[in-house]
Amino acid sequence: MMIQLAPSWILTTDHSASSYGIPVLVNRHTQNAYGSGDIVEPYPSWGMMPALQAVHRMIRISKPDLDADKRKLIDRFGPAIPSDADREDWENRLKDDLAE
Repeated sequence: MMIQLAPSWILTTDHSASSYGIPVLVNRHTQNAYGSGDIVEPYPSWGMMPALQAVHRMIRISKPDLDADKRKLIDRFGPAIPSDADREDWENRLKDDLAE
């Protein structure tokens, strides 16, 4: 399965670096593949960031309405990283979960 995230980037399980159904982020120009924890510079104006953050940023910008199968593929790459606005709420819920 493959999702075109941006003109230069795809998320796919159809690359040799993908295994066990876990997709990789692939630069279409270089064919370099990145796992969710790898550091990439998707575009010079974005700077360096984890591939997971880049994927979720690309989705917010260009693909907000994905079908359920594509959402599952993205979830296998990794969960969304909370934005700064959501971070405090997220941290509080995590503390509550850990306290139980």
